[in-house]
Amino acid sequence: MKRRGNLYHQIIEFTNLLSAARQAQRGKRFRDNVLEFNYHLETELINLQKQLTNKTYQPGNYRTFHLTGLKSRLNNLRCTLSR
Repeated sequence: MKRRGNLYHQIIEFTNLLSAARQAQRGKRFRDNVLEFNYHLETELINLQKQLTNKTYQPGNYRTFHLTGLKSRLNNLRCTLSR
């Protein structure tokens, strides 16, 4: 198996972060939290890039909620930025 190194600078490029944001919002475009994130998309991604560059990024908290259907389930969901 080959090992690839020095990928961190490629991962935190703005174009890669933009692509990841677009991929994460598939099927969720019209949800309130995604609409709010997209309204300030460039600012949010620049802030994320700065945090990743400085290695100070901390993932957000989970939001816990119950789903009821055939059986009751407890689900956890991360905030938009952390996905």
